[in-house]
Amino acid sequence: MKNKHFFLLKTALAALLLAACAPQAGAVDKDAALHFMQGLLYENSGKDAEAFSEYKKALVYDKNAVYIYGHAARAALRSGDYEEALSWCEKLVKAEPAKAENWTLLGGINWAGRNQSAARRAYDKALELDPDNADALYQSASMLSMLDPDKSAEYLNRLIKLNPPNVPEVHYKLALVCYKLGKYDDAVRNLQRAVELAPDYMEARYMLAQFYESRGSTESALGVYLQAADRDPNNPAVLSHIGGMLMSSGKDAEAQVYFEKARAADKGNHEANFGLALLAEKRGDYLGVATYLRGSDTYARDPGLWVRASYYLSRSGALSEAVSNLAQAHLKWPENPEITYFYALGLQDTGKTAEALELLRDLQKKQPDFRDAKLQYAVVSERAGKVQEAERVFRELLEKKPDDAFTLNYLGYMLADRSLKLEEARMLIAKAVALEPDNGAFIDSLGWVEFKLGHADRALPLLRRAGAMENSDPSVWEHLGEAFAAQGRNGDAWFCYRISLNLQFSSRLSKKAAALEKKIPDEEMPRLYARYLQARYGGYDSFSALCKITVKAGLREFYLDGLLRYKAGGGVWLDFMGPMFTPVWTLRLLKDGGADKFEIGDPDFMPEPAEDLRPFAQSVLALLGQYFDGDYQSGAPWKLSGRKLERGGEQVSLGGDDKASIETMLAPGAV
Repeated sequence: MKNKHFFLLKTALAALLLAACAPQAGAVDKDAALHFMQGLLYENSGKDAEAFSEYKKALVYDKNAVYIYGHAARAALRSGDYEEALSWCEKLVKAEPAKAENWTLLGGINWAGRNQSAARRAYDKALELDPDNADALYQSASMLSMLDPDKSAEYLNRLIKLNPPNVPEVHYKLALVCYKLGKYDDAVRNLQRAVELAPDYMEARYMLAQFYESRGSTESALGVYLQAADRDPNNPAVLSHIGGMLMSSGKDAEAQVYFEKARAADKGNHEANFGLALLAEKRGDYLGVATYLRGSDTYARDPGLWVRASYYLSRSGALSEAVSNLAQAHLKWPENPEITYFYALGLQDTGKTAEALELLRDLQKKQPDFRDAKLQYAVVSERAGKVQEAERVFRELLEKKPDDAFTLNYLGYMLADRSLKLEEARMLIAKAVALEPDNGAFIDSLGWVEFKLGHADRALPLLRRAGAMENSDPSVWEHLGEAFAAQGRNGDAWFCYRISLNLQFSSRLSKKAAALEKKIPDEEMPRLYARYLQARYGGYDSFSALCKITVKAGLREFYLDGLLRYKAGGGVWLDFMGPMFTPVWTLRLLKDGGADKFEIGDPDFMPEPAEDLRPFAQSVLALLGQYFDGDYQSGAPWKLSGRKLERGGEQVSLGGDDKASIETMLAPGAV
């Protein structure tokens, strides 16, 4: 900037000197000089239109002041008056045709006016007069980068040899031309040279990184971005891009750091917040996902982000907050169909069925082709007990899309479950199964309608198949239980009811299971119970707990506090504790190449236990190992009495009084 002031000062002084040296008639030249000086002041202040006006006034007083022509042309061009700029520059070239800089200016004005052929002729003339004119070489090369990249590269290479002050920029420009010519190695070398000459030339650094990235050299690109981040540590765009690259490479912890840096530099940065949201989703932190999405600076104007944030709020368990968020979005964008749709579903999930139905009904009127909205209206109507309305809408949907397997199955199941139009229901469901033969839910529906039709023999194999495919659906297990009960297979029916109850409690089904249990012989219940526990929970991965142990073998019986430990594939450890939990003995039954290896370890200060206790101790650990393995049905039959496991002459008590407490010990969190 200082150089510019100096240049303007020299020009103004020159104008004053010319005016002072003029003859008597030169009084006019003084006025021209004053207007010229005022124009220079305007030009220096960026007021190009005012500067051009002053230059024109100066030229009224002295139309032959050639030194003003170039200033007038530049000011006119910068103020957007291309025709005036061209007119004054042509006068300049005509007055001083031997000056290369005048032809360079003419080339620039023609290029700005998109007259590239005239611009090229002017640049060629400038280079003819002065082959080493840096401005002509640079401007011509820039214009020719698209028209004639080979000539552009030639000029830029000539310019580099002249080593002008802007040589890093020339290398950058040459790199872009080389890239267009497919000379990728030359492009890299020029970008590297630009960065070497000007380490703070961030544009060249970023271009080098982007070039590496486009060529699949991820590690090289990342290295350049990291160097750039060191020099530009508060650039959120760069920091978040680094985070994205690290995340794509599976380096989530490092990505987290850079996304957080980007967010610290700009809390609302969308890329940083979105990256952090993706990482939070990987961790299962759904509340964190919603928080980051809502923190993005695009959140206020992006209805899609409101929907996504609400989804993750619901997944985090904050259903009421999710619905509240959708309610705010609906007020903000009342005509947005996606928001209205999800808001209606949220209202349904929170028990506001009437409001949900009203929204879905209105949405159908405004968006008659929004099939999902119509489908959900039918589903919500059915759940609200409006069966006829639901049936009407389901049939409308099938008229437009008769091969919609979901709608076929839903309508068929809705009718079958209420024992309505059973033959038609079977045809609808059978068609759905034909369209999607591996859909367990559809197969369950087909089995259920067969059961409703009184065909338990047909229903059972279908329901058993559905149970194997949809083993986490409580309805499937209840249906299978009903089919078993109809055939008098009470034990199998009870087993299915218990699995269904464990998945989703129902007082109605609980009473049914309790009534059925009374019909099952007492001697059969322990094995049924074991089968249920094994099917529902399987074995443990590991277990560790303080316990009270009663061991009875024949006439022998002893009782101690202890610490029981188990590890799948490792074995069972039982530490017997004395007063103040002082260890007495440690029993170990270890897995050793598929065989059990029994050991007794004891502290030095305690006596060796009697040798005849060893087989009994080993049998205790073996029984416990089978219990934790889930291998309940191997070996001799066993009995469950309270918290005691008995088999043959062996009995292990794990403490506690009520039978139900065994399910607590086998809770899924302990597996």
